[in-house]
Amino acid sequence: MSWQTLQQLKGQSVQGYTQEFRKRALILGISLDSPETLLKYIGGLHIYMRHTILMFNPTSIDEVSVQATHLEARGKNGNPKVGGPSQPTIGKSKEKRKQKWKARKANTSQESEASCTHCKKDGHDDEHCWILHPELRTKNFEGKKKKTAAAIQKDFGSNSGDETTIAAIGIKGKNSEASTSNSA
Repeated sequence: MSWQTLQQLKGQSVQGYTQEFRKRALILGISLDSPETLLKYIGGLHIYMRHTILMFNPTSIDEVSVQATHLEARGKNGNPKVGGPSQPTIGKSKEKRKQKWKARKANTSQESEASCTHCKKDGHDDEHCWILHPELRTKNFEGKKKKTAAAIQKDFGSNSGDETTIAAIGIKGKNSEASTSNSA
């Protein structure tokens, strides 16, 4: 890695980057006290540290190194605002929810293998069939309500005065019942 492309690598600690930076500067004979070297060092840090450190207007590489080490430590402790690990530590409640979800998923896969011999549907057995045992239905389940449709049509096409009214009432999707009435 050359001086122009020297940057803190992904996963590299601030301490490791600082040692590498100092070693390269000594090999190339570059002074660590110049403002250009300081800006080169800051520019090589991870971006989340770079902006925070520039707010403090640092004057030396040692000062920047200490501040960057503190920022890195805060980030590793799970403070996502500072940076650090891309995935914050998982809390206990989130872990419990994951375990419940896995347990629920395992239970449903076992239940889905069951098949009811009464209604011939998968997902439950005869003991849990709502058709055989309607008392097992949940309170929120109202079942499939029968949808009814009504239509009234009047025949005003003739001047004879005998009006015909056709009313059809029935279950939607099933055979509908129709009745006719003559009104004079």
